[in-house]
Amino acid sequence: MGRTGFAESDINDIFRIIGRTESEFGITIVKHRKRLGVSQEKLAEHSGLSVATIRRMETGEIIRPKIELVIVICIALKLNSIYSFDLIKKSCNIGFFEVFDKTAIAYTRILEDKDKHTVEYWNNYLKNMGLKPLLKTRDKVEK
Repeated sequence: MGRTGFAESDINDIFRIIGRTESEFGITIVKHRKRLGVSQEKLAEHSGLSVATIRRMETGEIIRPKIELVIVICIALKLNSIYSFDLIKKSCNIGFFEVFDKTAIAYTRILEDKDKHTVEYWNNYLKNMGLKPLLKTRDKVEK
Protein backbone atom coordinates (compact mmCIF):
# COMPACT_ATOMS: atom_id res chain seq x y z
CA MET A 1 0.00 0.00 0.00
CA GLY A 2 1.39 3.40 -0.99
CA ARG A 3 1.31 6.73 0.80
CA THR A 4 -2.22 7.35 -0.51
CA GLY A 5 -3.62 4.40 1.42
CA PHE A 6 -4.64 2.67 -1.81
CA ALA A 7 -3.13 -0.62 -2.97
CA GLU A 8 -2.22 -0.96 -6.66
CA SER A 9 -5.26 -3.20 -7.22
CA ASP A 10 -7.46 -0.50 -5.63
CA ILE A 11 -6.04 2.10 -8.01
CA ASN A 12 -6.74 -0.16 -11.00
CA ASP A 13 -10.33 -0.71 -9.79
CA ILE A 14 -10.86 3.01 -9.24
CA PHE A 15 -9.48 3.81 -12.71
CA ARG A 16 -11.75 1.16 -14.26
CA ILE A 17 -14.86 2.37 -12.42
CA ILE A 18 -14.28 6.08 -13.10
CA GLY A 19 -13.62 5.21 -16.74
CA ARG A 20 -17.03 3.54 -16.90
CA THR A 21 -18.96 6.33 -15.19
CA GLU A 22 -20.51 8.99 -17.33
CA SER A 23 -19.36 12.57 -17.48
CA GLU A 24 -22.73 13.65 -16.09
CA PHE A 25 -23.21 14.21 -12.39
CA GLY A 26 -26.60 12.49 -12.04
CA ILE A 27 -25.68 9.36 -13.99
CA THR A 28 -22.52 9.02 -11.92
CA ILE A 29 -24.59 9.03 -8.71
CA VAL A 30 -26.83 6.31 -10.15
CA LYS A 31 -23.83 4.18 -11.13
CA HIS A 32 -22.19 4.50 -7.71
CA ARG A 33 -25.48 3.88 -5.93
CA LYS A 34 -26.16 0.72 -7.97
CA ARG A 35 -22.54 -0.45 -7.71
CA LEU A 36 -22.88 -0.23 -3.93
CA GLY A 37 -26.38 -1.76 -3.82
CA VAL A 38 -27.97 1.36 -2.32
CA SER A 39 -31.56 2.34 -3.15
CA GLN A 40 -32.70 5.95 -3.47
CA GLU A 41 -34.64 5.46 -0.23
CA LYS A 42 -31.56 4.19 1.64
CA LEU A 43 -29.47 7.05 0.22
CA ALA A 44 -32.15 9.49 1.40
CA GLU A 45 -32.11 7.92 4.86
CA HIS A 46 -28.32 8.17 5.21
CA SER A 47 -27.94 11.60 3.57
CA GLY A 48 -30.85 13.54 5.05
CA LEU A 49 -31.94 14.48 1.53
CA SER A 50 -35.41 13.65 0.28
CA VAL A 51 -35.92 10.90 -2.29
CA ALA A 52 -37.35 13.61 -4.57
CA THR A 53 -34.12 15.63 -4.34
CA ILE A 54 -32.01 12.55 -5.07
CA ARG A 55 -34.24 11.68 -8.02
CA ARG A 56 -33.95 15.23 -9.39
CA MET A 57 -30.16 15.07 -9.13
CA GLU A 58 -30.01 11.66 -10.79
CA THR A 59 -32.28 12.63 -13.69
CA GLY A 60 -30.42 15.86 -14.38
CA GLU A 61 -33.18 18.17 -13.19
CA ILE A 62 -30.64 19.53 -10.69
CA ILE A 63 -27.54 20.09 -12.82
CA ARG A 64 -25.32 22.17 -10.53
CA PRO A 65 -26.13 21.21 -6.95
CA LYS A 66 -24.60 23.11 -4.08
CA ILE A 67 -21.28 21.71 -2.90
CA GLU A 68 -22.86 20.79 0.45
CA LEU A 69 -25.36 18.46 -1.25
CA VAL A 70 -22.59 16.73 -3.18
CA ILE A 71 -20.55 16.21 -0.01
CA VAL A 72 -23.64 14.78 1.74
CA ILE A 73 -24.02 12.27 -1.13
CA CYS A 74 -20.32 11.34 -0.84
CA ILE A 75 -20.68 10.80 2.92
CA ALA A 76 -23.86 8.74 2.59
CA LEU A 77 -22.38 6.53 -0.15
CA LYS A 78 -19.03 6.37 1.69
CA LEU A 79 -17.22 7.18 -1.54
CA ASN A 80 -13.44 7.30 -1.28
CA SER A 81 -11.75 10.65 -1.90
CA ILE A 82 -11.03 9.91 -5.57
CA TYR A 83 -14.67 9.07 -6.32
CA SER A 84 -15.76 12.05 -4.21
CA PHE A 85 -13.62 14.56 -6.09
CA ASP A 86 -14.71 13.01 -9.40
CA LEU A 87 -18.35 13.55 -8.39
CA ILE A 88 -17.59 17.10 -7.23
CA LYS A 89 -15.89 17.83 -10.56
CA LYS A 90 -18.93 16.51 -12.46
CA SER A 91 -21.19 18.74 -10.34
CA CYS A 92 -19.21 21.79 -11.55
CA ASN A 93 -18.11 22.56 -7.97
CA ILE A 94 -14.40 21.70 -8.22
CA GLY A 95 -13.55 25.41 -8.30
CA PHE A 96 -14.79 25.62 -4.71
CA PHE A 97 -11.50 24.08 -3.58
CA GLU A 98 -9.36 26.64 -5.44
CA VAL A 99 -10.02 29.14 -2.66
CA PHE A 100 -8.30 27.70 0.38
CA ASP A 101 -10.42 29.09 3.18
CA LYS A 102 -11.67 27.57 6.44
CA THR A 103 -14.71 26.00 4.76
CA ALA A 104 -12.64 24.41 1.96
CA ILE A 105 -10.22 22.99 4.52
CA ALA A 106 -13.10 21.59 6.61
CA TYR A 107 -14.77 20.06 3.53
CA THR A 108 -11.47 18.49 2.46
CA ARG A 109 -11.14 16.99 5.95
CA ILE A 110 -14.68 15.61 5.70
CA LEU A 111 -13.99 14.04 2.30
CA GLU A 112 -10.83 12.40 3.59
CA ASP A 113 -12.50 10.91 6.67
CA LYS A 114 -16.20 10.72 5.73
CA ASP A 115 -16.64 6.95 5.88
CA LYS A 116 -16.09 6.91 9.63
CA HIS A 117 -18.98 9.24 10.49
CA THR A 118 -22.52 10.28 9.59
CA VAL A 119 -23.83 13.50 8.06
CA GLU A 120 -25.10 14.46 11.53
CA TYR A 121 -21.60 14.04 12.99
CA TRP A 122 -20.07 16.24 10.26
CA ASN A 123 -22.78 18.89 10.72
CA ASN A 124 -21.82 19.10 14.42
CA TYR A 125 -18.13 19.24 13.43
CA LEU A 126 -18.84 22.21 11.14
CA LYS A 127 -21.00 23.97 13.76
CA ASN A 128 -18.23 23.58 16.35
CA MET A 129 -15.83 25.22 13.89
CA GLY A 130 -18.23 28.15 13.50
CA LEU A 131 -19.25 27.07 9.98
CA LYS A 132 -22.73 26.42 8.64
CA PRO A 133 -23.84 22.77 8.52
CA LEU A 134 -24.09 20.82 5.27
CA LEU A 135 -27.87 20.49 5.69
CA LYS A 136 -30.24 22.38 7.92
CA THR A 137 -33.51 20.47 7.58
CA ARG A 138 -35.09 18.07 5.16
CA ASP A 139 -37.74 20.71 4.29
CA LYS A 140 -35.04 23.19 3.30
CA VAL A 141 -33.52 20.69 0.83
CA GLU A 142 -36.82 19.72 -0.78
CA LYS A 143 -37.62 23.30 -1.89
